[in-house]
Amino acid sequence: MPASYGDDRYKIGYGLQGFETFHIDIDRELRGQPATLRLELEGTEPIYLDNIFFKSESLKWGNPTEARAELNSQYENNYLIEKPQYSLSYNASKNTINWVSWKLNQSWFGSASRSGLGFGEDPALDNTGWDRVKHVDYNANYLQDKNGQAVENVQKDDYGDPILDPETGEPIPIIRIDRGHLAPAADRTRTRKDVLATFLTTNILPQQQTNNRGIWRTLEKHIQDVVKRPPNGGHLDTYIIAGGFEVNQQYNGISQNDSLDPLIHLPRGLWKVALTVGDNINEPPTTSHYGVYMGNEPRSDWQQFTINIEELEKLLSADNTIPFQYEFLTSNVTASESQTIKGNNKIIFPSPG
Repeated sequence: MPASYGDDRYKIGYGLQGFETFHIDIDRELRGQPATLRLELEGTEPIYLDNIFFKSESLKWGNPTEARAELNSQYENNYLIEKPQYSLSYNASKNTINWVSWKLNQSWFGSASRSGLGFGEDPALDNTGWDRVKHVDYNANYLQDKNGQAVENVQKDDYGDPILDPETGEPIPIIRIDRGHLAPAADRTRTRKDVLATFLTTNILPQQQTNNRGIWRTLEKHIQDVVKRPPNGGHLDTYIIAGGFEVNQQYNGISQNDSLDPLIHLPRGLWKVALTVGDNINEPPTTSHYGVYMGNEPRSDWQQFTINIEELEKLLSADNTIPFQYEFLTSNVTASESQTIKGNNKIIFPSPG
């Protein structure tokens, strides 16, 4: 992660097509109030600004846990962070997120590369007093068992000696952990700045490696392909919310060492909601809508784990490790529309490539 990211997010670069994002911190007292924005030009080249809009697009259909950007005990485990690329609810007690929400359409795709990037600390946590999780903290050298004890993440034989991989000669881990993106880097390739935003440690969960690189990636690609190749042509806007649920029943957390307190919680499973609108962006998301709920372990076909959004709400709200309830589709739809959409699944598929 480049050191300049913290400042670059406040700057407007140049866009040859599509749109350019920038970040503005708004005091809570100013929300919903008129304010004056002053833009300062650096250099002598003219810049033409057109069609500026300020909106948390990712939360168009509601804030599923009513997260708030307030530093107090009520919201320390449901802390709202908003970025041009996505919004999220952060959980300080778990050192990870509850959910990430983002919008995807064809304008977000480009040619920006993720090559050479590692994960960086999120500047949005600078003044919170909480641990800022680092890239290296996801090196799962230690696991925390259900009794709170640190356990070396190495398989051992009956004599207590590490079991070695016959090909590499390295110790075989109990669990292979990836830094699993929630908002995928592949959903934000329009500019380098957009890609960088996905490489913050507030956009990842500890994800079992085979799950992350297998079924979860297949689901991500399905959504991307539908947006790129709509089944009936035209334009699609897909709104996605994803997160983890509960904690692993055998190992509660991970860390590079046993000193991080709390350790990064290892979720028992992962979930996702996808809501798609067609050409009429003022209509509710009836083009496609479904939930996915699966264990954080090797799986094969994501469609086997689809679930209607109403049932997903109940499962997530039953998680006794969180102090809030989940409710989707609370904004820009009527109660009747919300109930209809949440009560059944509608999955669409991309046109042939």
